[in-house]
Amino acid sequence: MTGQQRPVPDEQPAAPDPAVERPLIDRACKGDRLAIESLYALHVDRIYRFVLFKVRNESDAEDITGDIFVKMVEHLPRYQWQNVPFQAWLYRIAHNQVITHYRRASIRQSTTIDEMDFADPQSGPEGMVEHKLVMAEVFEAAKKLPEAQRRVIELRFGADRSVRETAQILNKSENNVKVLQHKALQRLQKLLGNKKT
Repeated sequence: MTGQQRPVPDEQPAAPDPAVERPLIDRACKGDRLAIESLYALHVDRIYRFVLFKVRNESDAEDITGDIFVKMVEHLPRYQWQNVPFQAWLYRIAHNQVITHYRRASIRQSTTIDEMDFADPQSGPEGMVEHKLVMAEVFEAAKKLPEAQRRVIELRFGADRSVRETAQILNKSENNVKVLQHKALQRLQKLLGNKKT
């Protein structure tokens, strides 16, 4: 990661093709610097977006994302292919680094409107403020979801993962992810509806 702020990508790239990614991983495991840099480029935007969704602060998200890829490099020599994609392994590292961040800081997640940066910059100041207010409410309500539902929401909407990718990362069936997402969205709708009444 560089010292400059990483913008939130408007569109997430497609998941890497395993036929392309696997030779890179094999080379990266042996310390090939160019392969490591290629893996970083393939995954950094989605990992950053996932972390930003979790911590809702760009500076913290930059630092944590950097730590995640340092951990990736440290653990690559011991990486072994299993029946889950490489990205699932990387998301486990990301999840653990976010937990470590909160443990170190000894704080509970909090949100201020100024920390939010998911709005479309072309929607104008009023649209951006409205979007930030809505996102702040959604983040707050998502804390009340059961863990499995919350993780599906984080990956589907925070990291912009497909149902299939989310299922692979969480080691669940696609149908199970759809059910969890449906229940989570219903619960969020009720929670947000109750706040307005």
